[in-house]
Parts: sequence; structure tokens; C-alpha cells
Amino acid sequence: QFAPTKNLSLAAVTLPNGNILAQTQTDELAVPLSSQDPAITSALASQTASSLISLDGVISPQIAIQSSIPVQLESTTDVLGVLTTTITLDNSFVDGVKDITGLDTTIYALDYRAATTFLAPDGTTRYLGTKESNPTVIDTVLTKAEPYIGTNTIINQSFLTAYLPITASDQKTIGMLFVGQPQSDLFVAAQQAINYTFYGSTILIILSTIPTYFFARFLEEQVSA
Repeated sequence: QFAPTKNLSLAAVTLPNGNILAQTQTDELAVPLSSQDPAITSALASQTASSLISLDGVISPQIAIQSSIPVQLESTTDVLGVLTTTITLDNSFVDGVKDITGLDTTIYALDYRAATTFLAPDGTTRYLGTKESNPTVIDTVLTKAEPYIGTNTIINQSFLTAYLPITASDQKTIGMLFVGQPQSDLFVAAQQAINYTFYGSTILIILSTIPTYFFARFLEEQVSA
């Protein structure tokens, strides 16, 4: 019961001889685990290791963070085993990013949307399992492993976007991280800034004319006297 209560996709203990002593995982994901995994090998050598991995999911592939740490007694440096945990970057993760930044966020496993803040018109269903169709984005991020920053049409709406490659420990690109904001929102913000500047300038002009007015009245009175 440990893995589900801690929002883990997998929790496993590996012995020093490489045998997996215990393993538990959620039903939704198939988490491959082998004693030959680089992370487990590193942990057996007393080194903590973490990496991003791609998993097979029910609706679409998933991206997860997998970490392996050595289990040791305080009185010795001998490794008794390795604890490996896997946490999936799911909808809760992208919702958290949007709450903090205000930007729509998507995790791609290759070009499939594995987790996203984009909702269908019903306000509940997410666009999971759908593919990124922009060939420039795919070539830049997945093929060349370079960031893409620019405009893109998403769900028939123009967005200012940033895509970053997600790479595994072997430097292979396994997905993308997307953040973006509708261009229309930026236009509204820009118009508000222009309006505030106009109103502020108007107020400053009015305030600056008040001393001039009273000074002119003072001169007029002096001349009349």
C-alpha cells in the first residue's frame, strides 16, 4: 500500500546481488525495472541516481521520475539493498505548474500528450493521447533536442509557446515540456498597460497645469494692482 498512498507509480527494493526483493506498482502503468538499470547499479555502488523515463500507459505513454538510493546502516558503508521509486508527471503536476505560473502546461511522451491542462468543451475531459502536429516543433525539440520558442496553434487558438526537450539518463529525447499562453491574453494585457499609461499621463498633465494656473492668476492680480 506504500506506493499508492505516496502517489508513487512504483516502489521496489533490490538486493546487492541484483535480485528484486519486493516490488509494488499501480495498475495504470507498466513500470519496467531491472537489476541492470543504470540507476540501480549506481545505487549498489553507494551513489544516489535519478533520471526521467518513459512508461507505457493506458491512454498514452507517460513520463516519470525514477530514483534509486542505497540502503545502508549508519555504522557501515555496506549497501544492504536499493530502494527505487517512480513518480509519474501527471495532470496534478501540470495543474500545479499552471497554478504557480498562470501558463498552460503539457508533458509529452515523444509527441503524445501524456498530461495537460487543456480541457475539452465539457470542462472535464483532457486532451490526453493526442499528438503534437507542428512539424517544426517536432523536428526542433524531438529530433534536434533543442528548445522551440515561438507561436503555435493549439486547439484552434494561437499561443505564444516554449517547448523544451525531456531527456533520459542516456541523453535520448523521450518527450517534451510545453508552457504557453494565448496571444489574445497578451494583447489584452498590452492594451491594459497602454490604457494605464494614457490615464496616468493625463492625470500628470492635469496636475502639472494646476500650479501654472494659480501662478498665472497671481501674475494677473499683481498687474491689476
